[in-house]
Amino acid sequence: MATSKKTSKPKPADPSKLKPETEEKVEMKALIKDERTHKIMGAFFLLIAFLLFVAFTSYLFTWQEDMSIVSQGASILLPSHEQPMANMLGAAGAYFSHIFFRSGFGIASYMICTLFFIAGINLFLGRKVFSLVRNIKYVIVGLIVISVAAAFVTTGSTFPWGGAVGDMISNWLQQLIGKLGTAAVLLVAALSYIIWRFNPVFRMPSRKRIVPDVTGQTINDDELVINNSNDSFINSNSSPGKKVSPLTALLADDTPAIDHDLHII
Repeated sequence: MATSKKTSKPKPADPSKLKPETEEKVEMKALIKDERTHKIMGAFFLLIAFLLFVAFTSYLFTWQEDMSIVSQGASILLPSHEQPMANMLGAAGAYFSHIFFRSGFGIASYMICTLFFIAGINLFLGRKVFSLVRNIKYVIVGLIVISVAAAFVTTGSTFPWGGAVGDMISNWLQQLIGKLGTAAVLLVAALSYIIWRFNPVFRMPSRKRIVPDVTGQTINDDELVINNSNDSFINSNSSPGKKVSPLTALLADDTPAIDHDLHII
C-alpha cells in the first residue's frame, strides 16, 4: 500500500519582518585617529605655509602694481575676474597678502607661516617635534611686538610694515608716553621677547691676572703648579702637582737661591 507524502510549501516571508541590508558605516572617531588622516592634514598645512610664504614674499615687490586691483575686494577671486596680477600666486596671493599685511600685522605676518609649518610637521611625522601650544604663545606675542616696532620705526612709509594693528598701537603709545617713551617700551619689549623665546646666555669676559715666572715666561696665577721636576720652585711642605700661590712659593724658607747672570747689551 503506497503512502503519499505531502510536500509542505514554504510560507512566503512577511515583508514587515524583512531586515534591511547592513551598510558599512565609517566611524568619525576612527577616521580622525587614523594615521593616514594625520599625514594628509600635515601635508595640507605644509602646503599652506609654503603658499603663504611665497605670496608674502612676492607682495613685498609687487604690492604697488596690484594695489588698484586688490582694492576691489574679494570679487577678484571670482572666475569672472580676468585682470592679470603681478603676485606670483595670482589674485589669491595678492588678496590674502593685502589682508595680512595692510589690514593685519604687516611684516610680522610671516609668523603665521611658522605656525602652519609647525602644525604640519607634527602631523606629517606623527610625533611632537615642536610644541604647538608654546609656539602659539610665541606667535601671538610676536605679532604684537614686531608689528608695533615695525610701525614705529617706519613711520611715514607708504608700505604697511606694521599693518593696521601696529599703526594703531604705535600711535596710541606715542600719544600716551611720547616718542621717547614708546621707543624705550618697545626696546624692553623686544629684548624681553628675545629672552623669553630663545633664552640667550649673557656672559662677561673673564679677566685673569698674569704672574711673571722666574724663567721670564708669563703664566696665570691660577695655573701655577709646583712639581719636583721643576727647578723654579721647590716647597718641602707641598706635594707634587699641588697648586699654591706665587707669594707662598717665593717666601718659602727652603727655596734655594737662584743665581742670575748679569748680561750687558
